[in-house]
Amino acid sequence: MRKLRRRMLIATAGTAALLIAAIGLAPLLDWTVGTNKVAVLPVDASLIARGKYLAQLGDCAACHSVAGQPAFSGGLRMTLPIGAIYTPNITPDPRNGIGEFSLADFDKALRFGVSRGHSLYPAMPFPSYANTRPEDVEALYAYFLRGVEPASVPNRPADIDFPLSMRWPLTYWRLALRQHRLHSKS
Repeated sequence: MRKLRRRMLIATAGTAALLIAAIGLAPLLDWTVGTNKVAVLPVDASLIARGKYLAQLGDCAACHSVAGQPAFSGGLRMTLPIGAIYTPNITPDPRNGIGEFSLADFDKALRFGVSRGHSLYPAMPFPSYANTRPEDVEALYAYFLRGVEPASVPNRPADIDFPLSMRWPLTYWRLALRQHRLHSKS
């Protein structure tokens, strides 16, 4: 009986240690996800126009705009079986939007599903954008920073109860299902 109890204790401690390591490693994996490898293109009217065209093609407004609010200021409620999430503000507002994002930050969110150091909920269709060419990412970035009006509309937090609100499992889900990226060296 003592041997069985000891084995159970060791198995439980080992499982707990692995779980703690997985939780602790997830943020590191999110911070080190790939980045855009193209040289920065000069921002001019043609790059912004291309970004606008790509934003229309990708239908960014469908999720990031709601009636009665400024374009791309987010707030669309997406109801899930575990609660609800709200789309973020992607205007160049420095406090509530992406105004402080670098090109690498924007690329990580768009193509890799990581923003501000954590995995995005899968409602963001980043796997669909995984093979977006780096120069197209730059055009979208130029458009959202220079061709869209900033909107100081705060982002709404997700309405998902703990423990389902923890995002670290999303890191491993994203890594397990990642696709081969044609236009990335990362």
